[in-house]
Amino acid sequence: MNFSVPTQNRFEILQGREESSSKLTMDNMNISRQDFIHSSMDNKLTYMFDELRVIRNEQVNCNRGLQMFEKTISGIDKTLGQVIQVTNTQTDFMKSLAYKSIDIEARSRRNNLIFRGFSENRGENCFQLIRDFLSNHLDMDPRDLYLARAHRLGRPDTTKQFQRRPIIVLFRDYDDIETIMGRVKMLKGTSFSIDFDFPKEIADARRSFK
Repeated sequence: MNFSVPTQNRFEILQGREESSSKLTMDNMNISRQDFIHSSMDNKLTYMFDELRVIRNEQVNCNRGLQMFEKTISGIDKTLGQVIQVTNTQTDFMKSLAYKSIDIEARSRRNNLIFRGFSENRGENCFQLIRDFLSNHLDMDPRDLYLARAHRLGRPDTTKQFQRRPIIVLFRDYDDIETIMGRVKMLKGTSFSIDFDFPKEIADARRSFK
């Protein structure tokens, strides 16, 4: 290149050369520092422009990659929002089902009472145990009550000689439940107790508020 050409014109000439040249490979750019120092001014400018062009292409590719990444993130964010919305809807639905299930279970147990403090004996009659208990401790006539079912809760533990598994009793009439629970205070100071047969969730909630 003629160095009598003004510097600005030489840049324009090099730029025109860059636009008309084919795409560079990394081998074309692979020159040593020593070669660059001893090369002519034209070659140095060419190497510099070529390097700038590679940097620019890399920047353009990087920008494109960032744009694609932003689109991907935007799509993922939209999908995630939809998943969260569906999950929240399903969670609310499951909670509603759980509440209804607990309510149904509680209603099915409303005529049950759990009696505690009775020693177990082989061949015992749970119906008679409860009738005697109601007569002796709550001053009630068991003939006025209808006991539909009565049995021990849980499996017997053969490793224990004495057990006191609770007795669950199903009464036909809810009025009998209210009458019995109205006299529970008479058991104060004894080893006996009577409780409603609440579902576990309700029982746990009641204990947490005590």
